[in-house]
Amino acid sequence: MDALIYALICLHLSGITASLYLHRGVSHGLFTFHPVIEHFFRFWMWLTDGVITRDWVSQHRKHHKYTDIDGDPHSPKLFGIYTVAWKGFFSSVYYRYKFNAGDWVKNHYSKGIKNDWLEKNIYSKYPRLGLLFLLLINIILFGSIGFIIWLIQLIWVPFWSNCVITGYAHWCGYQQKGSKDNSRNLFPIGLLMLGEELHNNHHCNPCEPNLRHRWFEFDLGWQYIKILKSFNLVKINTMKHQKELE
Repeated sequence: MDALIYALICLHLSGITASLYLHRGVSHGLFTFHPVIEHFFRFWMWLTDGVITRDWVSQHRKHHKYTDIDGDPHSPKLFGIYTVAWKGFFSSVYYRYKFNAGDWVKNHYSKGIKNDWLEKNIYSKYPRLGLLFLLLINIILFGSIGFIIWLIQLIWVPFWSNCVITGYAHWCGYQQKGSKDNSRNLFPIGLLMLGEELHNNHHCNPCEPNLRHRWFEFDLGWQYIKILKSFNLVKINTMKHQKELE
């Protein structure tokens, strides 16, 4: 039971980090977190996900600029659902979100990304070292079961973000009226993926930090933002700031 509770808490924290910090915070500039909270997210992302922030953010911003048209790095409409959802998922697990693009593209789409000593010398330089530390921690805590938990942690965020959101959220689901691309809302209640299920809502208005647009929808990630804001641990940025990143 302890191992199950530990796994569920860790997986949920990874989802929070991916949605609120990496996606809405860094990629779109919608939030500025208190330095302590920001560094927790950066450390947790390195420990449990191994993502290279510059690659992930550059790829995501390019996706928004060319959604489902030539230039989109991962559109099921262009490349097929199997290639994007499943080949993309397995590739992301192995390469940890490596974005195969030139330096100019990465520099152009990576404005505002923190590039301090920790980023240059640890987080981006040794992105998989955190995963090894996580494996050691899991085995010390739970023995062989810890290894199984580590495998689940290894694929958790890549599965939801690279397979489900990147793939199926541009393939099936419901849309807002007047949508201009093939993005879809997979499910109106955003619990498991912290609100990222409402993917079409996000594409219709990337400047909106709350992904709930209709009365029957629910964005769990936004509830966490409201809690952090009540303790002055996050600042919600303006639309103007977000547009400067595009």
